Amino acid sequence: MIKGRGDYELFTAGATIAAGAVVIASTGADKTVTNTTTASDKRAVGIAVEAIANGAVGLVQVGGVVRDALVDGAVTRWHYLRTSTVSGKLVDEGTLVGATTTPPSGACAIALESIGATGAIDVQLIGVQTAGVESSTALSGLPKVVRKTADET
Repeated sequence: MIKGRGDYELFTAGATIAAGAVVIASTGADKTVTNTTTASDKRAVGIAVEAIANGAVGLVQVGGVVRDALVDGAVTRWHYLRTSTVSGKLVDEGTLVGATTTPPSGACAIALESIGATGAIDVQLIGVQTAGVESSTALSGLPKVVRKTADET
């Protein structure tokens, strides 16, 4: 079931993935995603729209507004989010959008609402922010996020 607005892709799960979980590119096979317990993992691809069994193909949202993304701990709206050390969850990075000239390295989403404890919230996917890195072997073949300013259109 499509819950948000944005871009979607079908991926094979390299592990059992919960609906709403942030997923990362897996180096095990083409178009395969898995869970992570690495904070600020730069391989984040998107959010699973549905629960996906290990080895099954499932829908992952790779861009746009995601409904019910899983978060670990309290989150403040308009803060950047990154992958957590808790599998499949995002965590508040602690930086307010606009507080810096560029998003923090490892940020992959923006919180659209606040929550006082672990749960699920709506987020805007922004693509993984990597300082000074244009591409990654782990991400080859995956959709690329391209941003243009008003002056570049």
